[in-house]
Amino acid sequence: GSFDEMLEQALAGRPEIMAAARQVEISERELKAELGAYLPKADAFVSYGQNSQSPGFSGQKDNVTVGVAVEMNLFSGFNTKQRVSAAERKAKEMREMERKTKLAIEQEVKTAFLKLQEALARLHVAETSVQAAEEAQRLVHEERRAGMTTVTRYIESETARNKAQSSSIAAHYDALSAEMALKKAIGNWK
Repeated sequence: GSFDEMLEQALAGRPEIMAAARQVEISERELKAELGAYLPKADAFVSYGQNSQSPGFSGQKDNVTVGVAVEMNLFSGFNTKQRVSAAERKAKEMREMERKTKLAIEQEVKTAFLKLQEALARLHVAETSVQAAEEAQRLVHEERRAGMTTVTRYIESETARNKAQSSSIAAHYDALSAEMALKKAIGNWK
């Protein structure tokens, strides 16, 4: 896929991003809770009782009290302001941590993507090199059968072919390793 698709998948599925987003959400809720200290507090209450010595119910002796109490803190010694400032700093810090986490994941995905592209290019070159070495060996073999070349040249062509094949195998495993690193970077562990 394209780099943008892989980056989107990584940003959607990596647990570090989810954890950072959750921390931002928690810190913003804590900030809202601290800002609530500036608001007045209201309490409502209802009380029912009877003004009677006898246990029977009577509508004429009922005592009902209903009330609302509003409480407002006029001065807290700047304690509320300090708690709100601390919550704002924590929320800002969590947003910055989330941004850094996203950047780190983007860097990891970009690096893994580029390494995979490089490994695939090396693999293509190695496979072309194997084909060229096999063709060169075939030509040297034909020359050897015709008696036009030495045994040394034949051995050199075989050595070159073997070296090209081993380079191709190494490039293949480098490409597989780069692919696994990219899968890890985008959060696809399977």
